[in-house]
Amino acid sequence: MFWCLHLSCLLSILALISLHVFFVYGVDVSAWRRSRINYRFIFDFSPSTALQQTDVFLICAILMTLVMSATVTHLILRINGFSPRNVDAIPGILLLTISSSSYYYIFSSADIHRLTHLPSQHFLPPNSLLLPTCHEERHLLPILQGKFLQSQILLHLIRPSYPISRYWGYGKIECKRMGCAQVLMVDFFMADQLTSQVPLLRHMEFTACYFLTGSFRTHHYQTCTSSKLYKDLAYVISFMPYFWRALQCARRWFDEGDLIHLANLGQNAIALVAAGARLMYGRQPTSACLALVVVTSTAATAFQLYWDFVQDWGLLNPRSKNPWLRDDLVLRHKSIYYLAIVVNFVLRLVWIEAVMPINTGEVSHRVVEFVVASLEVIRRGHWNYYRLENEHLNNVGKFRAVKAVPLPFQEMDDDKEIV
Repeated sequence: MFWCLHLSCLLSILALISLHVFFVYGVDVSAWRRSRINYRFIFDFSPSTALQQTDVFLICAILMTLVMSATVTHLILRINGFSPRNVDAIPGILLLTISSSSYYYIFSSADIHRLTHLPSQHFLPPNSLLLPTCHEERHLLPILQGKFLQSQILLHLIRPSYPISRYWGYGKIECKRMGCAQVLMVDFFMADQLTSQVPLLRHMEFTACYFLTGSFRTHHYQTCTSSKLYKDLAYVISFMPYFWRALQCARRWFDEGDLIHLANLGQNAIALVAAGARLMYGRQPTSACLALVVVTSTAATAFQLYWDFVQDWGLLNPRSKNPWLRDDLVLRHKSIYYLAIVVNFVLRLVWIEAVMPINTGEVSHRVVEFVVASLEVIRRGHWNYYRLENEHLNNVGKFRAVKAVPLPFQEMDDDKEIV
């Protein structure tokens, strides 16, 4: 047996990050640009520094090449009889290299000081776990967004002055400080992305446990899989994205007084309970737990589907001139919207695999789990397009579509015909 639990977790982490942060986002950016959806205004990007879809795909290709190279190298060495103690470190070294180089590139205080020209007291030591204050963070955000998830491996291939958009960097910080400032579109958009990455967070939990407890020396997984603390943390990690999202909804209701945000909070609360019920059923597959999973997951799915179609996408309007869609559509072919509704509906039901496992024969259940996690990431990327389309149309209707008019030659590739 050449495949171990910690290896599958490490490679799944890298693959899911590459799929979601780079490939899916690159597809979304390409679709938004082709459809003339002003995503830069919505996310408050700088037109002169925001990454193009070609740059995002380049990062994705490089990262996936590294992942596949590490996988193939590991398998070849194991087949040729090399010791697991030496060979199994290859994926871990890859993850450590990418993480450490990204951390160094993000939190290089000297570089931040050079670019912002702020007094040195505005900056925290690189090893500090504290976040800057609200005022200080506003100055740091343009720099942090340009350094997040960029490693030194890519510095010679990608211009370092290009910032990765606030879609990932800015939103990540906002998720941590929902009580510090008003919640913006980019903040809850980022929190929505995290709700689709619960399997990734679980893999990160196991990987951290595997290395921190010293299990990598003995390859005994019982220390992590059987530990009560590990099991309790699994609930916390599964709850965190929905809890963050619920707090954002509470903050928006507090700021705006709109009851629709309380309804959104209830949607995330039900999803949180459903996630906990599925985790409990995986450990205690009893009839009572199964009934709890079916009830909570069905209620959460129904609520989420309503919110996707009606609130986030603005569809299913029975009075619309476009039957069961909305009056204003970006895409010319209405059938695409009906197909999108069907696809989102089907992919929202992947949780059924947790209670009715598919008989895959000799295929490992870890492969099935990775496929299910990837389907959720793809669904989220599919959801992203129509969510931004609806936001763009709302902005146009309220006459807040642009901050600056770009010159014609800056957007030559946007002159393609809309789908």
